[in-house]
Formats: sequence, structure tokens, C-alpha cells
Amino acid sequence: MYKNPIEHSEAVFRLASQLKHDNNQLIFHNNQIEFSEVIEKSGKSKLGVNLNLALNTLSPACFFGLTVHESEGNCVACVSARKDNLGGQSLGEFLKKYFQRICTSQSGMVELAEVQPFHARQPMHEVAYIGELWVAPAHRNLKLAKAIVKMAILLSLQIWAVDYIYALLSAKHMRVGPSQYGWTRAYPRALNWNTESIEIPADAGFVAITGDEASDLARNIIDEQGLHTKTR
Repeated sequence: MYKNPIEHSEAVFRLASQLKHDNNQLIFHNNQIEFSEVIEKSGKSKLGVNLNLALNTLSPACFFGLTVHESEGNCVACVSARKDNLGGQSLGEFLKKYFQRICTSQSGMVELAEVQPFHARQPMHEVAYIGELWVAPAHRNLKLAKAIVKMAILLSLQIWAVDYIYALLSAKHMRVGPSQYGWTRAYPRALNWNTESIEIPADAGFVAITGDEASDLARNIIDEQGLHTKTR
């Protein structure tokens, strides 16, 4: 996997500068409890099932969160990431067991179908899940959301050297255009369900980017600002 650490660092710096515009403060959290406490005091108020404390215990080695705060201290945006080692399982196999543990349905236990879409059938090892994207209503614009998601993608690669980074998006957010957030792969239907989950919409889409593609993303971020110097 090609990764230029100078390009990655420069791209992260450029994104941080965007997020800190207008005297905003950008905070990196590698403590799940600390991040949860910040979110509880924000307009988002709570974490979703994939990252909340009641259903997940995540060490600093496999979790980080990003929050953006106004100069007054109010949290106005957030995103988080979780690393998992699938050990050669497919995402479908991994999520089938995981969702049975953390999700509920109208009739009890949720169940994924035996046959999953192609993207959920491939063997995986080190992966990162990006979730909990939120921007306060008064600050909602594509620029802020794009920058914080791209930073989460690049930090996942920089910190964990994962092979694959993915997220589940609502049908509404799929229509916005996942590529604007840095995602290179987008599938309108994330998973096939036998018994649908209350917490995860059945029509949720699936987006992803590989480690190699994330290196290209870093270069593209620099190119967009006219700052890239060809190194090879």
C-alpha cells in the first residue's frame, strides 16, 4: 500500500485549518467516555448503537473521535472512528453477529440474510468504521461536513494503517453524493436483512474507500488547494 506520510500530514493540516476557521477549536479524542460526555452536552445528545458506551467498550487503541467547538466552547460538529480486525471474515459475517448483539427489531432479534451484496462478501482484515457524523443546524454546510469526514478517513489510515474504511449512510445522505466526502465506493443498499433493525434503516447505503485510495485522497486534498508538488 502506497502512503506518503508527508502528503498525509499536509492534507490533515489543510483540513484542520478549514475546521478551525472562524476561531473554532478542533479536538481529538481517543477516550470513548470523554467523547461520549462531550456529545451528551451537544445538540446531538447521544451516540448511535455502533459506538455508544452501553453496547461497545472501545479502548484508545481502536477508537477516536473528532469534535469542533465554537470559541464559546459549544460543540458544533463531530465524527468518530472504530477499528476492527475481521481476521479474514467478510463484513457480512462480522456484522451479522455484531448487529444481533447491539440491535433490536419489532419482533426481537435482528437477522441479516445469508446472501449479502458483493461488497459485504469479501474477506477483510484491518478495517475502520466511520460514524456519528453530526453538524449543528446553524453550522450545516457541505464544507464543514466534508472536511471532518475526510479527516476521519485520513486519520484512520495514518493511525491504524487499515486496509479498508467504510460507513453506512441514510438514503438521504447517499443522494447528497458520497464522493464529496472522500468516499470512492458507494452502493445504494448496504445489507440484506431477514429481520430488519429498528436502529439501522433497511434502505441504508454503504460507502467505502481502500487504504490505497485514501492515499490518493490526501493528494487530491492538496491538489484542490494548489499546494501539491509532485514527489514521484
